[in-house]
Amino acid sequence: MANDSAASSILVQTVQLSWNYIQAGLREIDAPSGKVLWTPTGLPAASGTVITIPTANQPTLAANGKLAVMLTFTQMYTTLTSSAASGSKVLQTGSASAFLAGDPVYVTNGTNSDSNVVSSISGTTINLTNGLTHTYASGATVRHRANADDMSIYGMNLTAIYGYQKAQITGHTCTSNLAQVTFQPVPQISNAEQDYPAANTLCSTVTGTNKVSAYFSVPTHIVITDESGKGIAGGNVFYYEDTAFQTVAPTSGYTQLALTYSSSQGTWDGTIPGFHNARIWLYFTALDNEGDTNRSPNSSGAYSYDYVANTTPPSCPTGLTATKGNGNGTINLTWAADTSAPDIASYNVYRKIKGGSFSEIATGVAPNSPTVSYTDTNGLQTNKNCYDYYVTAVDKSGNESTGCSGDIAGAGSGTCP
Repeated sequence: MANDSAASSILVQTVQLSWNYIQAGLREIDAPSGKVLWTPTGLPAASGTVITIPTANQPTLAANGKLAVMLTFTQMYTTLTSSAASGSKVLQTGSASAFLAGDPVYVTNGTNSDSNVVSSISGTTINLTNGLTHTYASGATVRHRANADDMSIYGMNLTAIYGYQKAQITGHTCTSNLAQVTFQPVPQISNAEQDYPAANTLCSTVTGTNKVSAYFSVPTHIVITDESGKGIAGGNVFYYEDTAFQTVAPTSGYTQLALTYSSSQGTWDGTIPGFHNARIWLYFTALDNEGDTNRSPNSSGAYSYDYVANTTPPSCPTGLTATKGNGNGTINLTWAADTSAPDIASYNVYRKIKGGSFSEIATGVAPNSPTVSYTDTNGLQTNKNCYDYYVTAVDKSGNESTGCSGDIAGAGSGTCP
């Protein structure tokens, strides 16, 4: 907060902010009215940077008035100044000042992401403990977290020196006294990820970035850090089915899903059910044992992913068996349900007399789990003929598996198939 104790109004022109948390970078300065006073042209501002407020945004304080501002911090990050090949343990960056040996580090280019640990720092070079899995071009982002979330910070000492001009003395700049600020501890949320279209895909606030095949459910997970030592009470993911594909996140109407803690992974996990022809908006919350909460993303926005048409046929069913039933006209078929594909709608059955051609004899067989069964009683003469069968799977988008006639089971008279 800036405080004008003078008898005349002042125009705030600069502010020099200093803090003792090296992983924090200043991303934005806002007025309570919602007006953005300053944003960086490149990387977030580091501690000690003198920030010049653009002329059009410079606020005026009335005599004996006060100005409250909102400071938005983000995890400090840097970018590669040269490419880093797969297997490399060296990152050449624009600045390594926010990193220390032992820190977690993520390298990402928007498509791929590598998780690693800093082994040492040498100037602007970050040396890694392990080799990179992917190759990254110059300009790729290097940060402490998988996501570029804004930060909720507590216990950080922040000082602010304001540069201002008195309205009555044009051309002269003065500086204010120091202002001390502290923050309330809240649980930290990091590494917001989803396991579709691939495992550990970064959740994105840019619409259209992540795409999911129709009807597939989406596992999500986050890391919650107990910054205050109060204990974590739980986490939630909130999701919204948007069939209009809006470009701005809805502010209400979300469905709440409680997250479950995985001690083996150290994550809080929850699976959002499958949809189709929709954009899904989602955000995460964390709650500690004293009722303090946090949200990711930290603003009123949300992550999103889009459902797209699924044109990929499901895999062929496996484990098909055919058994001659009691009497002359029954053959019982069983096969394993495909539990790896959540969008299986039904199965089709094909049959032929040995030496003949296959034809479809049943459609829409229900996908019971773990074993699917079907009984064929359609004009069989099992004491005279041998019958061969194969089955196909059909997903909710109407795609039918192909090439399944190579997995045949038979029953009847003689050796089948």
